[in-house]
Amino acid sequence: MTIREIPPEQWSAFLGDFRQRHAGWTATLELHQPGFGTLVWADNRSFQDLLTESAQRHRTISVVLGSLTNFHLTHVVDDPTHVRVSQVESVADEELEIDAADGSLIVIN
Repeated sequence: MTIREIPPEQWSAFLGDFRQRHAGWTATLELHQPGFGTLVWADNRSFQDLLTESAQRHRTISVVLGSLTNFHLTHVVDDPTHVRVSQVESVADEELEIDAADGSLIVIN
């Protein structure tokens, strides 16, 4: 498995490329929170979008997942600190991890 840390100045471009490679693929979003454990926030949803926003030293990354009925779920990571991608053998095996300043971690696979 290869794990690659994405530098903050490359987040927007990398997340745009990731979105293009995985748009429409089935995805699961896990939320890991200190003291609360792991929660499967969305399972078997259509991967739709990744959005980055920055305003006055505050940054967010939003993950948008959909379903067959066009019902969209959006999870917002406030103050992300790290973005990593891991790959086992191919693009189909990529897993995206985003850490937040509050110690939480989301994993999209």
